[in-house]
Amino acid sequence: MPLAQAGVELVLVDAHPGMVAHLRRRLPRVEVHQGLIEELDRELEPERRFDLVLVPSNILDRADLLGAAARRLAPGGRLAFELTNPHWLVAGGSERFRVLELDRARARIEVDYPDGTLQEGELELVWPEQVEAWLAGAGLELARMFGHPAAELAESPTFYVVATPAPPPGSGS
Repeated sequence: MPLAQAGVELVLVDAHPGMVAHLRRRLPRVEVHQGLIEELDRELEPERRFDLVLVPSNILDRADLLGAAARRLAPGGRLAFELTNPHWLVAGGSERFRVLELDRARARIEVDYPDGTLQEGELELVWPEQVEAWLAGAGLELARMFGHPAAELAESPTFYVVATPAPPPGSGS
């Protein structure tokens, strides 16, 4: 809402039909699409690019999804996203975010939402120490990485990554 109210041109994408309907009601002048990030070519012109792509909630935990988001960046654009912190999971998560199984590559978790809904899911893990190499696989460079304010990385449930397109090989940049 604050971005739309400030006059920022937005294109919103969500896979959940209920959220899409909510967004369309709440932001009638904003372009809203229903779909998955890896299927955006069905909704948006393939050549359409953006100066900023924001992706919350650990959606880019797989290399193919990261690549799909990266393909939408304009030259000089930025991709900002949030990932679940594996160090926090190793430390036990929290009372409402329980780790059921954990190995180096993935975690099976259970989340107890405030409304009483219980959801089980699986996360592919991206370790902060491996972010630069992981980004490079999608043609991106790390611009910034940080955890929650006033928290050491191991204590931060999620961490944030800001990436930019990597210069083409041999460009000298």
